[in-house]
Amino acid sequence: MNDAAGTTHDRFTMATDRRHLDFPKERSSAGSAPFTFVQLADTQLGLLSSVKHGQGLRRLATAAETISCGFVKQRELIPVALDTRPDLTGDEAYGTELQYAQRSVQVINSMRPRPAFVIVCGDLVNTFPPTKPDEHTNHRQEKEVQDFKRVFAEVQVPLVCVCGNHDVGNRPNAYTIDLWTRRFGDDYFSFWVERVKFLVLNTQLYKDGSGAPELADAQDRWLDRELQDAQSQGAQFTVVFSHIPPFIWDPDEPDGYFPLSRPIRSNLLHRLASNNVTHWFCGHYHRNAGGLFRTHDDQLEVVTTAAIGTNLTTDHAGDDLGLSGIGTAVLDDTVSGMRIVNVSSDKGVVHRFVSLQELEQ
Repeated sequence: MNDAAGTTHDRFTMATDRRHLDFPKERSSAGSAPFTFVQLADTQLGLLSSVKHGQGLRRLATAAETISCGFVKQRELIPVALDTRPDLTGDEAYGTELQYAQRSVQVINSMRPRPAFVIVCGDLVNTFPPTKPDEHTNHRQEKEVQDFKRVFAEVQVPLVCVCGNHDVGNRPNAYTIDLWTRRFGDDYFSFWVERVKFLVLNTQLYKDGSGAPELADAQDRWLDRELQDAQSQGAQFTVVFSHIPPFIWDPDEPDGYFPLSRPIRSNLLHRLASNNVTHWFCGHYHRNAGGLFRTHDDQLEVVTTAAIGTNLTTDHAGDDLGLSGIGTAVLDDTVSGMRIVNVSSDKGVVHRFVSLQELEQ
């Protein structure tokens, strides 16, 4: 497809000029028909293989905890998940994650009526990107990207991709975001389906925008304009997608690795809720989570969706908002799955998480 400037875009670069070419620029002028969309999170091809490579360090840290009589904590020294699939080699683990992605595409293609779109909420791949041009020798990440594209090229509905920290880096900069843009289109943008406005955010710029402060400021200004546009066009609902959730369970919880920091979180939640944003769908946590943000006049539901790939369990002896709270890495089709979201005028936004195994039955 070509954009207004005549530039050709494949299905992975349809997000351009802060819009998505698969969808209209403005609200539907007709009535709002009900529709469904599918949310995936954290395909993160290569995660379980990476966990397997870290098991030696985990054993060393566990030994240090034993020798120190518990003074040194393994979960704090080396926060590596325990591998629960020792039956798989690293290559087999990667292949299984790839199969889960393929199976998810097959499930989505079989849905009737067809979903309006499918969205992958970040961490498409596991390997971090290079941070500057002369580091562009990372063949592992390129392979993961190409494998992701090969699988999701087969999905038969519009595809929306969201960047995560493993896609643009924990401290993104102009180079890593440009690399994402060349591969997957804009890192933040909006689109309409019927009378619902959807906003896609690059939350890594909110998590740590120090590597690209101008880009972070530009997104924040854009967000205000888009919220105003949703109001002026009479959006029935406004829905946000991102990788990192503002909070895991509670809007007032402390800072941690997984949620946004409290000042950033509070600012965004108040701005979004006061502008009729009803839902914020996220990934990143590799577990289902979420909660409600309420003010006197408004309510916003944060929905964090477990991975379609490798998931994590919680070690309650650690901090469940941080890396020390990671227990085991689980690749199991009774745990991995996707969120089916139904949108209608009378019932609003209704969602449920369904495991891959259940979807295939």
